[in-house]
Amino acid sequence: MRLTKDQAQENRQRILAEAGRLFRECGFDGIGVDELMHAAGFTRGGFYNHFASKNDLMAEVTTQVLETAATNLDRRMERAEGATRDAFAAYIANYLSVPVRDDPGRSCPISSLGVDVIRQDAPVRKAFAEGLKTYLASLARAMPTGSGRQRKPVTRNDAIALLASLVGAMVMARCVAGVDEEFSLEVLAAVRKHLLRAEG
Repeated sequence: MRLTKDQAQENRQRILAEAGRLFRECGFDGIGVDELMHAAGFTRGGFYNHFASKNDLMAEVTTQVLETAATNLDRRMERAEGATRDAFAAYIANYLSVPVRDDPGRSCPISSLGVDVIRQDAPVRKAFAEGLKTYLASLARAMPTGSGRQRKPVTRNDAIALLASLVGAMVMARCVAGVDEEFSLEVLAAVRKHLLRAEG
């Protein structure tokens, strides 16, 4: 029985969603097409109805997860009615939390995929670069500008410095989690405290 256009698109989105989670959780090279398709509820044969290759899927997933992360950050600030200090402090505290550390498959793709992207072909790295710029633009909009005499425009450099601190801390904390839990928690707490003090 032939799939309708809508069903085919729905299946494709399901594969993309599972791939986005599994790539963040296991790395691009840590999960094969068979396991990925099984997790999405399909057989390997159906993969090539949607994607030319695993690399094609990896590039598309990278674009999608980074765009979604940027959109989610924009929505979070909209719900907070602007880039307020409280909303931004909550973003930092959440980013550098143990639940986020322990769930890379559902957390920020920059800290989950960043190190892995280095080893990938140009299309994946290009998708990551473009998505990273989009996320940085959202982050710059989310950062408080200060008030009164301390009011200053937020630049992309400010967003880069902040994101580098967040991602670096999360990567470090994940690297030692489970083998030196105390040190992992120390890394999260130290960077969280530093950033919140800088924003305060």
